[in-house]
Amino acid sequence: MALGTVTGENPVVSTPRSAPDRILIEDVAPSLDGGRWPVKRALGTSLDVEATILRDGHDVIEAAVEVDAPDDTRAVHALAPIGGDRFVGSVAPTDLGLHRFRVVAWVNRWASWRDEVGRKVAAGQASLTGEAAEGAVLLRKALRALPAAERAVASIAASGAARSRSSPARARARRPARRCTTAPAGGS
Repeated sequence: MALGTVTGENPVVSTPRSAPDRILIEDVAPSLDGGRWPVKRALGTSLDVEATILRDGHDVIEAAVEVDAPDDTRAVHALAPIGGDRFVGSVAPTDLGLHRFRVVAWVNRWASWRDEVGRKVAAGQASLTGEAAEGAVLLRKALRALPAAERAVASIAASGAARSRSSPARARARRPARRCTTAPAGGS
């Protein structure tokens, strides 16, 4: 059976299109002597990659493992949180030769916002005006990042959703139900 080789480099922290976050990636596995020696796998067999990824605060972290193949192509595979700040994922080299992998992590601003709002709603916080404004800013940034054609479709969908929230039918549905008592026909 042919062998493929995967090396574990020192982890690289990457935050797409923004200033670096204070994210710590450590205990990357598999690793032989801190990434000094390659980890070997048979071609087509999976390599389970794990890492401990930390950040201060309550922000939601997402992570991935980037694999650089011998032909200079890069594959990106998501890492899933398994608890205790540990993330895990699996990759399977498909070509013979030296592959390099690195773990990258970033803050998911949208998921962090949703988590924050969810915690405040669960705690019974009455006013979420600031959070609504923050959500609107995040949506505008996301909209600007879309290609023009997708931006147009998303803008139309968003304006339609905004109109449906203020429609008379929705307003009636939000009103409390009124009780009505009727007298029997021909009765008193």
